[in-house]
Formats: sequence, C-alpha cells, structure tokens
Amino acid sequence: MENQVTAEQLVADHHRVVYAFAFRLTGNQADAEDVAQQTFLTAHRSIDQLRQPDRPLPWLFSIARSCWLKSVRRKRPASAGAVELDVNEVPGPFPANSDVDQEQLQLALDQLA
Repeated sequence: MENQVTAEQLVADHHRVVYAFAFRLTGNQADAEDVAQQTFLTAHRSIDQLRQPDRPLPWLFSIARSCWLKSVRRKRPASAGAVELDVNEVPGPFPANSDVDQEQLQLALDQLA
C-alpha cells in the first residue's frame, strides 16, 4: 500500500507543532529550528516508512526526538570568542623538581572521585 502523504503536506500541516515540540526539547529558537528542519528532511527521505498516513505526528515526534538526541551527543567546540581568558592570570610553568608529597596528592585525588 502506497502512502498518500507527501513530505510537502507534512511540512505544511505539522511544521508549527513539530517546531513547538523541538523548542521544548532544545530550549532555544536556533536549535529548535535545526531540529525541526532535520526532522522534515529525515521524514522526506523516509516517507515510505510512515505506517499510519492518517496519524503522522507520533512518527514525526519520534524523528524529532532522535534528531535532538543526535545533536546533544555531538560535541560542539566553543568558539574562541566565547572564551574569556586573561593572559596575566595564567600561571607560569610548574617546576619539574617540585617537592610534591605523592601520598598527599593521591589522597586528594581519591577524594575527588
């Protein structure tokens, strides 16, 4: 049985709801737009997997959640402009021959774990 729904219809009929769902997941507009866009792109590529053409929202929500989880798992490097660093506060090199009590150091490290 061939699906009667097109990707264009999905976007036209459900974009607002999918975007609102994505916004609740991400908490900000830019990421919600990315998740919604990726959701409909994935839906377009996988339209043949839509099993209930009369009820596409659960399928779209599942795709949106998957897209969001993938975006959360990706490590995003911080931009250099976002890092505040005062070079005058950077400590100098640690002396190689310092008198560090290895036992005290290990106890302190154990307390962190």
